[in-house]
Amino acid sequence: MAKMEFQTCDYQLYWGFLTHMESMQAHPEASMTLNHDIAGMANKLVIGGETRSKGIELGAGARLPHGFYTSTNFTYQEAKFEELISMGVDYSGNKLTGVPDTIFAFTLGYLNKRFGDISLKPVYTGKRYFNYANTNEDDGFWVLNARYSKKIGRAEFYLVANNLFDESAVGDGSGNLGSETLYPIAGFNTVFGLNVEF
Repeated sequence: MAKMEFQTCDYQLYWGFLTHMESMQAHPEASMTLNHDIAGMANKLVIGGETRSKGIELGAGARLPHGFYTSTNFTYQEAKFEELISMGVDYSGNKLTGVPDTIFAFTLGYLNKRFGDISLKPVYTGKRYFNYANTNEDDGFWVLNARYSKKIGRAEFYLVANNLFDESAVGDGSGNLGSETLYPIAGFNTVFGLNVEF
């Protein structure tokens, strides 16, 4: 008699809304200082007024046959300065600096008790603005990350490799027109760790 084998799949779906999140944002503003031997520029924090974020977040996950699994999540948000005056210029209504409009991630993995857990995760970061005037911007970038972990008793060893193709992009930035401060994303990097259950 032939042996029957059944494969099962589990699915998960979630969603949510970001609605009218308000906050007061402190931002660096350039100012002249003579407090040191050499006159130069210094940064001081100035309360930038009200900001508002609205958006939606979606996600799904599935456990597939033969040890495979997958998950994905998507976020869209619109983040604006409700009120911002910097260096005498009114930027109210402009998009928040450094905040992407879209984030998308997809994970495909394989889990085996003997071999361990390995997964690949491409991540897309959408358009960001890098000055209050919204004239310095980037349309978005992809990075590919990977993770491997193995449980032995109560210990779990893991190795994470981020930005496998060593992509170059500006991850964050802010400032006035012509004096923006920009921060690049991290290049290819690895992290090795150990989790222990007590």
